[in-house]
Amino acid sequence: MAYDHGRRLTPALEVRARGDERNEATLREDFPGEDWWGKIWDFEELVQEPPPIDWLVRGIIQRGTLVMFYGDPGCYKSMLVMDMAVSIAAGATWLPPQGSGAGSGSPAGYRCRPGGVLWIDLDMGIDAIQERLYAMAQTRGPLRAPFRVAANPTHGLDLTTRKAEKQLIDLVLDSGYSLVVIDTFRRCAGDADENSSEVDRVVASLRRVVDATGATVVVIHHANKGNTSALGKIRGSTAIPAGLDLGMYVTRDESDNTVHVIPTKVRRKRPNDITAMFLYQEDADLTLTRAEFRDARRDPDDSPGMEDVVNGIRRWVERQNASGSNPGKRILTDHVRTTFAIGQARAREAIRIAEEVGAITNLKSGHRHEYIAREDFETTARADSSADG
Repeated sequence: MAYDHGRRLTPALEVRARGDERNEATLREDFPGEDWWGKIWDFEELVQEPPPIDWLVRGIIQRGTLVMFYGDPGCYKSMLVMDMAVSIAAGATWLPPQGSGAGSGSPAGYRCRPGGVLWIDLDMGIDAIQERLYAMAQTRGPLRAPFRVAANPTHGLDLTTRKAEKQLIDLVLDSGYSLVVIDTFRRCAGDADENSSEVDRVVASLRRVVDATGATVVVIHHANKGNTSALGKIRGSTAIPAGLDLGMYVTRDESDNTVHVIPTKVRRKRPNDITAMFLYQEDADLTLTRAEFRDARRDPDDSPGMEDVVNGIRRWVERQNASGSNPGKRILTDHVRTTFAIGQARAREAIRIAEEVGAITNLKSGHRHEYIAREDFETTARADSSADG
């Protein structure tokens, strides 16, 4: 049950949200007329037409949800989320197209509902935060809502404890933040082993923060190593993705500073894949002076040709085979989507064509797929071309 900023929580929900264990024991005595469970919905109420989606970032991030952006070190995931957060505080358009003016007047990109932002930094430090925010402020208009930063809080943020959870809920409720960003997930997990079910306590705590405040909570996390699917790249226990409303896997093409984002875990409406270009300027000391992300989605007429995609598939599978790995279907599909910035349907079509023309072979066994590159592909391709001619 999301918090409605137009009314107070009922006493039972207030106690439960704030984690006051002392009051939990005497709740029924203090509030004898109140149902501990809150509202129990009747079937007839639930089969009414649902309300429209309440967007914080239209088409991408819903209000009152738990979201995780994750990826390898250096993939610009924190920078990308900060760019989005500044756009929310400014009520601007996030990821305006390249070549257009930034701001809410841009015809494309993703419109943001203006709202206050709380950025909890447990990773970078205030100097790095200040440099990035200064650079991003040069590309935006004035903020329409507060943007506040808690950099390495004195006592940290250990969400395995109800005390820290209560303090965070109080802070968000008192200031009415629309967005809370925590960087990084590992640093708010205390002594919990993120590879075990212990970490579920942290995910459950984050969920209670969302439910008690109605804010969107975005957590930044690292990807694991190994050849796994995009969803499987979330480092740690499967309890982490299980508790999310939205998981966003971030990769970066270092050749041109293009960032690709694939929605993985999705509870309600699946956002489109995101392709963004990081544009920045530095001074002589290599300090950022301007920074922003722009929409880099290709026009359909500029999309890579199927031949280029098929050749790219074969080269990548060949490299994976050489390193001792035969990628599976999901892994290959995710790679094609991020590398060529195309949708899932077109990526699957490209893989099917790559099989048909002999660029790769699927060593299918039951429901398991493993792909290997065909060494004779060039010969086969020339033969096919000759036949077509």
